[in-house]
Amino acid sequence: ASRAVGVDGRSRFGRCATVAVVVAAVVSQLVASTRGELRRHLAIQPELVALDAAVRGGTLSMVEGTRVGGRKPHAAYMLGADYVAIRPFATFRELAIFLAESKVDYVWVSEPEVAAQPGLEPLARAESVPPILRVVAHFDDPASTLYALDRALVLRERGPVPPALPEGSR
Repeated sequence: ASRAVGVDGRSRFGRCATVAVVVAAVVSQLVASTRGELRRHLAIQPELVALDAAVRGGTLSMVEGTRVGGRKPHAAYMLGADYVAIRPFATFRELAIFLAESKVDYVWVSEPEVAAQPGLEPLARAESVPPILRVVAHFDDPASTLYALDRALVLRERGPVPPALPEGSR
């Protein structure tokens, strides 16, 4: 039986096998690199590991279409939820209205959010929580909290969010 041989003297099967080996090597290197990056990232954000454990353990669950607001998408990803970016805001009332109008179900507040919006610091520590928010999960080190947002209350009030954060933390 004759085999198809290319001009370089190698069979078509040999060329395909070589390409497959190269592709497999590249893919395995990418997977290993991604896993390493994820491990390093989670090592500096242990609250996300705890959040993931709560979801996997069944103590925290999200239904399809749930929307989580945050500065970055990490918490929403760990929860299997849709992500809504929190933009900068001047007052807590402005943030609350933005979240309600964006149909956000939960809000993630952690150190990156506080760094960008210092007025959120009491929320990261789960202190001075306004009635439009309910603590769902809180982590102390680093301070971070997942809140359920009462959109109906925010939209019903439309006036000052009762009561907003303490004076000086807006």
